[in-house]
Amino acid sequence: MLTHEENRISGKYIKELREKKLNLTQEKFAQFLGISLRTVSRWEQEESSPEPYLEEKLIRLSKIVNKLTKMKGKNIALWLQTPRREFYGQPPIDLIGSEFGYNELSHAIKEWAEEGAPS
Repeated sequence: MLTHEENRISGKYIKELREKKLNLTQEKFAQFLGISLRTVSRWEQEESSPEPYLEEKLIRLSKIVNKLTKMKGKNIALWLQTPRREFYGQPPIDLIGSEFGYNELSHAIKEWAEEGAPS
């Protein structure tokens, strides 16, 4: 299970999210988040920690990925990067950056779980 140490996301947490949940290389994960490859590497090696806004984005991403894993069980990273008409043509990953967008995405996932998810 993923854990937080001292209210910070550990490098192990980030690596597990990237490798096991999203099945992404460091390079693809960096592109996914809009950050540098070196930043991802430094986080995973615990040479540095994410800035607070990126840490919050990672926490939201982890929550969304966990919900989608239960429901979709397929390439979640690709789904998150694909523009969706349900979100006015925005890729879901773009919604995770704000509390409002995250809440909209969470609400939609909850509804899909109850009614059946779009592809």
